[in-house]
This record gives sequence, structure tokens and C-alpha cells, in this order.
Amino acid sequence: MAAYHILADSEPFSRSKGGASAQWVAGVVAAAGLQEETIVVCPEADDSWGFPYVWVAPEMGKISLLPRPLQHPVLWRRRARFYARLLRGFVARLNPQDVIYVHNRPEMAMAMVWAQHGRVQQNPVVLAMNDAQLANATRPMVRHVAGRMARVVFPTEFLQHQTFDKWRLHMRTAILPFGADDSYFYPSSPQPALPSGSSESPGDINNDPLIVYAGPLRPQSGVHVLLNAVRLLAGRGIGVRVLIIDRPDPGGAPDFAAGRAESEEYLQKLRAAARENVWFDSYVGVEQVASAMQLAAVVCFPSLEDEAFGLANIEAMASGVPVVASCVGGIPEVFSEGGALLVPAADPIALANAIERLLGKTGIARLLRREGRENFLRNYAWPAIAARYVDLLAALPVGMATQRQALP
Repeated sequence: MAAYHILADSEPFSRSKGGASAQWVAGVVAAAGLQEETIVVCPEADDSWGFPYVWVAPEMGKISLLPRPLQHPVLWRRRARFYARLLRGFVARLNPQDVIYVHNRPEMAMAMVWAQHGRVQQNPVVLAMNDAQLANATRPMVRHVAGRMARVVFPTEFLQHQTFDKWRLHMRTAILPFGADDSYFYPSSPQPALPSGSSESPGDINNDPLIVYAGPLRPQSGVHVLLNAVRLLAGRGIGVRVLIIDRPDPGGAPDFAAGRAESEEYLQKLRAAARENVWFDSYVGVEQVASAMQLAAVVCFPSLEDEAFGLANIEAMASGVPVVASCVGGIPEVFSEGGALLVPAADPIALANAIERLLGKTGIARLLRREGRENFLRNYAWPAIAARYVDLLAALPVGMATQRQALP
């Protein structure tokens, strides 16, 4: 049996350019020892992960060139038909025991079902969701997904319940969280020096504790709330340095290009409001984030939306760094076994209070470092997730009888 992992149309399979799904595939498959049984299908790739079988399909990127009106949720059938015709040759090469594992593109998953129309047996299709696309989709689309997917995989129970509570449709589901590579993310003694490769200098402020944010830059990320909290700390005589890493997720929302334009606008506003103790870096790879976290006193994740997961939260726990995060979405679930102080979203006073508490000499930071690292090893290290992934593959109905589902 081979597993074909199909990344999003905008996500490269690359250590430096890939997003959360690419990292998940590389980490989990390697930990499970299934590289020889795995084929990664993606629009772009390099050899940084060292996988033997990667099928680069540049035509996948054409979906992002569709006019924006065609990317509206109501028109999901058109996008699915586009995918099905684009990758019909891919389906023809599958063996009966192979599994199709689609990452964060419901239309692609449905296309993989429709492209098998007329076959005596159908290969099972798994859809792994990273975000709230299904909760925000149309009922017909979710009904098709619920009825046709062998499994719908969510990273948190929160995201699973959010989808179910919206539509009340039965789905065959599983929970497989994201994780982090502890060959990069591991505890290290804090250092006062600047992260290597930082694009800007914070001036003469070299000894203050470092706060790190690493994630997408958009208004919903709440970084402006963090900057307001830093001003409050300064008013209390507490000096900090802040490193903000603009880390987009190319496997996230389908309108990735539009999201990047929004990020650039938001970044300019943040730069205009930032003081000399705040500086910004563009994302260049997982090594950059790992290096920053090893220097951090606190990792902050001040999201304003129902965040499904928050990859930096896991990486911080792996690095033994205490986290201050918004109590929204799936974040409380991620930290259910410790590792963070949770605060209300959009509350700079609460955020400043939590950061001040961690920077004080109360022992709470030491406790959260230990709890977070233990939480990571139990639940979010690649071997722990790989065991659940192998169980999922073993439970799939290989060689399902065809349901004669034609293109609508």
C-alpha cells in the first residue's frame, strides 16, 4: 500500500518554503518509517526533506490563478471539477490498495472521488483539515465530504466540534495534531544575544528578555495587541525585546495571494507603531524559528480568532519556552496538560500582566517550561503522532466498492 499525500495548490514540499502540512508529512512519515511507501504530490519541491518519491505537479498552481469570484465557497463544484480534470492522470496510476491523503483542500478531496468514477473499486480518500474551511463552507459541500471521505482528520477536537456543531452531519473523523521536530526545537539556556540572521537591530537593548511571535501577520493574529502590551510593560519599567517573524502558511486558506497582500499592509502598520525594541524578520525556514525560540524568554500567541491550533505553540513547548496565548479556539486544548498562561483575546492589560508574571521570580516560568516540554513529548513529538497515523492507515477501508459518484 502506498499513501499519496496531496498538499495544497500553493504549498511547496520544502523545509524553508513549506507550511504546517508539509512539515507534518515530512515529520510523521519519517517517524513512522514509511518514506518508501509515501508519494508527496505538490506544486513545487526541493530535496531538503530527502524523500525518495515526490511528484511535482506545477499545474496544481493553476487553481490559485482562477478569478477570485470563482473561489467563493458557493462555487466549490467548479473548483472540484477543475481539480478532477487536472489530476485525472494521477488517479489512473493508483493501485487498488493505495490511499489518497489530501491536505486542507476539500474541493481537491472531492475531485479525487469524482475522478474515480467508473472504476470497479475506489481508493479511499482522507481529508486532513487545518482550519475552519468546512465550518465556513456550504451545506451541500460538507454533505458531500461527510458522505464520501474515508476519514476527515482534524488537528484538535475544537475544530472537529466546530464543524459538527455547524452542520450536524455524521462524519468518519480522527484527531491527528500537528507537531514539531525536536531535532530543531529543544530546550536551551537563554542567551541575551540577537538571533542569527536578524534583519534589523534593536539598538543598544541587548540584555532585556526576548519575546517571540512566529506566525502569519494579519489583523486577526493580534500582534498589535502584543505591541500595546509591550508599551504597558515599558510604563511599568519592564524592558523587553520583541522579535516578530512573519511566517505565512502556504497550505492555509485558498486565497493565499490575497492573504499575503493583507499581511503586507498589516506589517506596514505594525512597523509604523513599533518602538526601537521591536524588530521584524521574514520567514526563511524552520531553523530560524528554532534559533529564535532558544533565545526567547516568552513566546506570545495573541490570536483574536478561533485559532485551530497555532504551530508556534507546539514549537515553544518543544523548546522549553513558556507561552502566553489567547484563550480562543483550539489553543486551550493544546495546552490542556500545561505549558502556557492563557489570557482573554484583545486584552493588552491581561497580556502584559501574564508576561510580567513570567518574567518575575515566581517560579511559574520554570513550571511552565517543564510542563510544556512534557506535554510536547507525550502528545506532539513526531513519534507520538506517527503511531496514531499508522493506526489510521490500518483502519481505512482499502479498495472500497465504487459509489458511482459522477461529476455533478
